[in-house]
Amino acid sequence: MEFSHGLAQWDFNTPKIVAGTVAYPRSFITDHWFFEEQDTTKALQVTRLLYLINYHYSIRQYDQTLQYIQQGLDLNYSKKKEFLEIKARVLNRLGRFNEGLEIIDLIQSSFNTKKIDPSLTFLKGQLHSKVGNYLEALNCFLDYLNSRTDDYSAWVEMSRIAVQISKGTDIFHGITAHDWNVLAGIMIWISKLLYNRPTSSCGELLEISKRKRASHDSAFNQMTEKQVEYAISLLENELQNLGKFMHLSCLQLGIIEV
Repeated sequence: MEFSHGLAQWDFNTPKIVAGTVAYPRSFITDHWFFEEQDTTKALQVTRLLYLINYHYSIRQYDQTLQYIQQGLDLNYSKKKEFLEIKARVLNRLGRFNEGLEIIDLIQSSFNTKKIDPSLTFLKGQLHSKVGNYLEALNCFLDYLNSRTDDYSAWVEMSRIAVQISKGTDIFHGITAHDWNVLAGIMIWISKLLYNRPTSSCGELLEISKRKRASHDSAFNQMTEKQVEYAISLLENELQNLGKFMHLSCLQLGIIEV
């Protein structure tokens, strides 16, 4: 099952006229990024702005999107948190990564919450990764996976981070560049198994995973169980939380034996 990371989803078959502008209503998604408003004048203004924001975001007119977001923030309505979340996403698309991180920090401080929506945690991980804060990024994706354990895309993001680490330094947190490259391969392996994960009992899943493991492409076939266990043990020694989570995932997916 795939989850939304809070990005706009559109139904282009059912246009709607909003204050003289054609807009397309966005379908509801699992993380409830969009909510209905109460029927008040200011609420209708907010709803109209959200339609316009979603529309311009979907066609990549990000500067126009930011203008509508600012209008929404100026209304000082109860949707301020939502407007800020969208703004962080737009700043990410514009390559203004540090500004996006500042917005997420503002959300956490302004609304007195340490825990943010999983979709925003995912974005925070991407932003940290893009500015080279690799450890912070890995921790964000771990937090995300604690909420959405079967989302393969978080493992893809972590594998990219591991590859970047392997290119940039000989040793990062006590782990060599070579071993970070091995860890990246294991993360991709996990993501592929999760992507193809069937809805079935644990026993059936383990058998299917073993068969997949035996028939996987050559890059993974060359990686022995001992190599996987060694690479994970390095993580458990240096980055304990990530190591334990990765070890458990490999066990559950049949990459290593109990």
